[in-house]
Amino acid sequence: DQPLSLTLEAPELPPLAQLDPVAASAAHRFMLTHEIQPDLPLGFPLADYARVVLVGSDEEAVRSLARSLVASAATLHDPEDVVVAVLAGPEQTAAW
Repeated sequence: DQPLSLTLEAPELPPLAQLDPVAASAAHRFMLTHEIQPDLPLGFPLADYARVVLVGSDEEAVRSLARSLVASAATLHDPEDVVVAVLAGPEQTAAW
């Protein structure tokens, strides 16, 4: 879960404005509900790290995440900026 990338604020109203209590309550609940966004992907700058190590008990899930990271980096970056190298034994080559 990550915080919303912008701050939701209630609009400024004139001092004597008559607010509909149901609408005001709904707007308040909306702002509280959307402060934190669940299940967002995590972004990080690859240039800040010499290597990225993925670990986990579910081998297929970890390999799937690794393939996703490699595909994303290869797709979203200039070919001169990213070099993809997979070091895998004969048993793991088919998974790549």
